[in-house]
Amino acid sequence: MKNKQRVINLYDNWYRNNRENIINKNWNLIDESTLYNPEGDKLRGLNIIVYLPISLSEEIDKKILSRIPDKILSSGWIIPKEGRHFTLLDIIPHNSGWNIDKIKSKSDEYIEVLDKEIKYHKEIIKVGFEGVFASTDGITIQGYPLNSGLHRLRDSLRKALSSNRLANLEKKKYEIETAHVALLKFTKVLNGKKTN
Repeated sequence: MKNKQRVINLYDNWYRNNRENIINKNWNLIDESTLYNPEGDKLRGLNIIVYLPISLSEEIDKKILSRIPDKILSSGWIIPKEGRHFTLLDIIPHNSGWNIDKIKSKSDEYIEVLDKEIKYHKEIIKVGFEGVFASTDGITIQGYPLNSGLHRLRDSLRKALSSNRLANLEKKKYEIETAHVALLKFTKVLNGKKTN
């Protein structure tokens, strides 16, 4: 991928920007109670996600999770194999302030536009995974588009939403270019010094 260096730089910047927060224990923790009580989670959004095959998740468990110290694993919630994914498009970020009724009122329009655009897209999407980084949120696997399929689909979806006057608030967060996969979300502050 000709833009791989750009994506590498994005990941490096995410880590550098979070490094001081990690050192100073300024964590962005998730509320563990909402993991087991979804009614308690009031954040809502609209995303298109691509789930990883279970076989790939099992490989991640063997090659990555098995190498993460228990001290780190016990400080967070490990995303279950079945839930591991990368985001194709973060249309309405969960922290955008939209409530569930507002999202539901437009859901049929979103489905119609997105379904048509995704069915029209014929280019295969290839993604490779290489590297892991930590942030104040958790531990993330770095994913890289290996061809132009992912970029072109994202771009066509953005254009379709715009031409149909449907909100796409992803730019308030960031316009996604990566294919990263959250592996662990921190639920409590991790204490301790850097280990090799």
